[in-house]
Amino acid sequence: MSYNSGMFPAQLVLAPMARYTHVAFRQLMAELGGTNLLYTEMLNARILCNTNPAHDIFCQKGNFDFPTAAQIVGGEPDTIATAIKRLDTMEFDAIDLNMSCPNGAIVRYGWGAALQKNTEKALTIVSHARNATTLPLFIKLRSWPDHNMEPLISFCLKLQKIGVDGITLHPREMKDGFKRPAGWQDIKILKDALTISVVGNGDVQNIESALKLLESTGCDGIMIGRAALVRPWLFWEITNQRKWQGSPMDVLERMATLMDFHFTDKKYALKIFKAFLSWFLRNWLFHRYLYGKIVNQQSISEITSYLSQHLPNEPILKNIPIVAKL
Repeated sequence: MSYNSGMFPAQLVLAPMARYTHVAFRQLMAELGGTNLLYTEMLNARILCNTNPAHDIFCQKGNFDFPTAAQIVGGEPDTIATAIKRLDTMEFDAIDLNMSCPNGAIVRYGWGAALQKNTEKALTIVSHARNATTLPLFIKLRSWPDHNMEPLISFCLKLQKIGVDGITLHPREMKDGFKRPAGWQDIKILKDALTISVVGNGDVQNIESALKLLESTGCDGIMIGRAALVRPWLFWEITNQRKWQGSPMDVLERMATLMDFHFTDKKYALKIFKAFLSWFLRNWLFHRYLYGKIVNQQSISEITSYLSQHLPNEPILKNIPIVAKL
């Protein structure tokens, strides 16, 4: 596995995904190549203020030299600022504030996408964050209710004035979750209204959809999440504009090796590895059957041993629909 920057005319970004974009998966993505920026999973600002980030598996960068952004979620300006300062020793390349997560628990705290309803508080959070770091500062947002662009643009212009370096827009409303098609037109409208970078996120599953998003919106970058869990080589394909010819089984085994190396808590590693496989196994026709066979296995080595014997006999799919649940 090796880096390959390729010639795709926009930045390609691995989305932050809770439980998935941990240090082992980020290292896998770096080795496969094609990405320009990797994200940590969503980091709780309160927890960051009370732990040593260097010993936190969610924060660790791994032993690879690749641009990485730390994404933070929270609702108290001072807590966000303190969390950012605690991350200074980790040598991240950028900080991102999550104002897009629609998860029920996050929204109940008034964090994530709930900050749409309290933009003054959100702007105070961003101002404190901007004062806490000299690193590039990004904000991840969702579309406003009813895809109303006026309040979204107004908010983003204020973010731009504060000194935010870029916006990532997931063009679905908070109530949509991942159910409805992403409204890419929102990305174009926002891009036309701002001078800072705008990254588009949502429904990119292959080379063709990446090109279509870029051509239809003029966005500066493309963020990909769930599709990268199914095909970690997708960034390489988009960057190089051709199909990847490697072995999916080699990728799976490398992921298992990285999980074993980075995670000291083997029970937790097993749980996280199974979560990854709930997506990755969609490359095969009988993925539900395969997942049922490994879900009760008691170690990562048992899982890889079973799959190494059975996956070569399963036909890999050419076009895999990405849906919210297995």
